[in-house]
Amino acid sequence: MEKPIYTVITFAPVQGFIEKSRKLRDLYGSSYLLSLLSWVICQAAKQLQQDNEKVVVSPAILNITQGMPNQIILKGDFSEADIEQIKTFFVEVWALVADSCREWIEENTWQQDGSKWTFDWDRNWGLWKKHAWEFFWAKGKPGQSISDVREKINQVKHQRDWVGINWQGESSTLSGIDGIAYPGLGKIIDFRKYNYQEETRKIQDFYSNLSYVLGESFIDEREQLSIPELVKRLVTNQSIIKIIDLKLRSYPLNLETSKITELAEELNPKTFKDLNRHESEYWTGWFQGGGDGAGKYFKSLKKQGAEQEEKLINEFSHEMGNWGNKLINQQREKYLY
Repeated sequence: MEKPIYTVITFAPVQGFIEKSRKLRDLYGSSYLLSLLSWVICQAAKQLQQDNEKVVVSPAILNITQGMPNQIILKGDFSEADIEQIKTFFVEVWALVADSCREWIEENTWQQDGSKWTFDWDRNWGLWKKHAWEFFWAKGKPGQSISDVREKINQVKHQRDWVGINWQGESSTLSGIDGIAYPGLGKIIDFRKYNYQEETRKIQDFYSNLSYVLGESFIDEREQLSIPELVKRLVTNQSIIKIIDLKLRSYPLNLETSKITELAEELNPKTFKDLNRHESEYWTGWFQGGGDGAGKYFKSLKKQGAEQEEKLINEFSHEMGNWGNKLINQQREKYLY
């Protein structure tokens, strides 16, 4: 019997991408995007290893709208060329999402006098499409445990080859670091002639128009977001989700696009209501979980042998996925009746 070969793939930033969230909509949008990218990795791996039905060890349940882990455990002999192909799918789907948001903005916003904006930001969007994410992978030797491969990928992450994006002008009001996304973001300016008041007015006009077109539940006119912050906000809009859905249908991966629209339906502005904690039919809860205990549990599985380790990790992933689905379904049923 051939000894199994495991490969672990992950990407970053995850925590930083989620924590730069001002609204509940941002949390949903960032979770959706992270889950979508994880899902793409899984689908690409399955397509490359069609003869292996159990190629994806974790996640055990493929649900793109929420709950997908960003560390993917694969079983099979993946070559470097295979991993590069997976990475290509990963980058292209992120670019597809970003382009959908940019195209929608360019087609649906206008200046105060009714004319279309002149957009000088293509280069900036191009940079974010290429350099928004870091992609890491590590492959074990035949018979090497999943725990050992996880240790390998931690070492790989310490040897980062990160590319930073230079930007000019004012910084996002949300993160305080990246440049504000607006039509003049990439315009080449002689800073000796830079008119701060004029550029500030253009930024304010742009976000006022975005707020008018999308509604205040999506963007407040006082907000000024960077390109990735704007993307994770816009992917919760039904019109933009439909554009992404159509593009993914023709994409060369077997992507189940019917689930993509779930996010926009859940975040329809009509579903957002003021919470009154003094009314018995409403309740608010926050759940916070730490991963230290889970990490110790995974490390302990190495002693049980590769086959049992794989089985228990798959079962753990399956239980976590079911727990998340059950929680969401219970919430939906509560508000249906």
